[in-house]
Amino acid sequence: MKFSVKLKAFTLIELMISVSIFVIMTTLLLANYPNSLVRTNLFNLSNNTVLLLREAQVKGSSISTQNDTITGYGIYFKNPDKIIYYSDAGSVNAKGDRIYSTSSFPPDITISTVNISAGYSISRLCTTDPCDNLTELTINFTRPVMNAEISPGNVVSSSDNACIEFKTSKNASMIRSIQVSKFGRITSSGKACPQA
Repeated sequence: MKFSVKLKAFTLIELMISVSIFVIMTTLLLANYPNSLVRTNLFNLSNNTVLLLREAQVKGSSISTQNDTITGYGIYFKNPDKIIYYSDAGSVNAKGDRIYSTSSFPPDITISTVNISAGYSISRLCTTDPCDNLTELTINFTRPVMNAEISPGNVVSSSDNACIEFKTSKNASMIRSIQVSKFGRITSSGKACPQA
């Protein structure tokens, strides 16, 4: 009795076509890798800042009235690379000054400082539409509501909206921005702050 066995395998041409398709796909992915890494890091920077703003908002609107030193929480931005999360100090009878200040009495307490990576920065800080290009911006939250107290610079005043824009020096077209309204709404987008 004779058994015939047929071997099935890839031909050389099929193998070459499969390998060439794999090489083309790998080349396309590797060509876009640097841009996708920059885009991801910029996205993470803006989202981490939104989370920090949300944390300040929740803590600021829910602090105990029995606490005699902490009257609110906020985020202080200084162009181009400083973000400080702080607790606003005050007293039982007086609200804090609603701006970041280490020279006030009692001094505000720095909870954390965000170190922005090299190649990334705050490109613009705005409180008006079109953008007024500030160098400093303070967003503070105090009891009993979740509304934001937006102060341009380091001066106590109140604006309706704020826009914080991040950019990268690695690709000028990549921009992320965060918008904060005085009613406490915080949003992040891939668009720039309004320009003149």
